[in-house]
Amino acid sequence: MIELIFIRHGQTDWNLEKRLQGIQDIPLNQTGREEAERLTSSFNISVNSITSSPLSRAYETAEILNKKLGLNIYSDRRLVERDFGELSGKSVDYSKTVNRDLFGVESIHSMESKISSFLKDMEKLTQGTHIVVTHGGVINILLNMLSEGELNWENTPIHNCSLTSIIFDSSWNINYYGSKEFMLTEEIFIV
Repeated sequence: MIELIFIRHGQTDWNLEKRLQGIQDIPLNQTGREEAERLTSSFNISVNSITSSPLSRAYETAEILNKKLGLNIYSDRRLVERDFGELSGKSVDYSKTVNRDLFGVESIHSMESKISSFLKDMEKLTQGTHIVVTHGGVINILLNMLSEGELNWENTPIHNCSLTSIIFDSSWNINYYGSKEFMLTEEIFIV
């Protein structure tokens, strides 16, 4: 059995300001670094590998997590957040009022293709637990795909430094989402 634990990066100033980041390389703020440190302190599992989006907010989160693991961090562009085009930097609320197609926003289909390709490659990993540090949009689309639309960005908030686990045993299935720790707690939504 292969388990992938997807971790959303720590907080950035743009998260705090509720601005779309997309492919913009916005760094972690101090709160984001502290969130990653707290998550690291709750490690109680054996991890085989760690893969990250190359954007600095995700990669720095991976580096903080890796202090305890001592693994090589693999970078994968398929884990980069959705490109919000001309809406990057705009407020999330504003983005809900406009036709995103007119602003060069990357399609959901494009994101699904990247995530599907990534998952196909992950099926070749050795059995065990593997960490994937990425972005909220990537995790939301992943959950939407695996739940066949039941879980989505409107009903499934993915908070900074939260964990989502999926398991491969002939197909990918959601194990849990919404955890803020590496141990099962009441915060986790088990599917």
